[in-house]
Amino acid sequence: TPSCIPVRLCAAPHSSLSPESHRAMAKPGVCPVVLRGSLGPCLELCDTDRDCLGHDKCCTTGCGHICKAPSNG
Repeated sequence: TPSCIPVRLCAAPHSSLSPESHRAMAKPGVCPVVLRGSLGPCLELCDTDRDCLGHDKCCTTGCGHICKAPSNG
């Protein structure tokens, strides 16, 4: 039986932007809810919404951050 070890991959370093700067870069809409106790991929593929194409937002996976389409609220 194969065993898996969680790996944290970094595609881009975290920036040193202040929380106010992050909010100023936010696109409209909200990220999909991450259910308590669930973990998605441990990837750091974005730091702010502006790192994402189109209307996608930089959302937590419970372990990292990836670009995802915003939910309807």
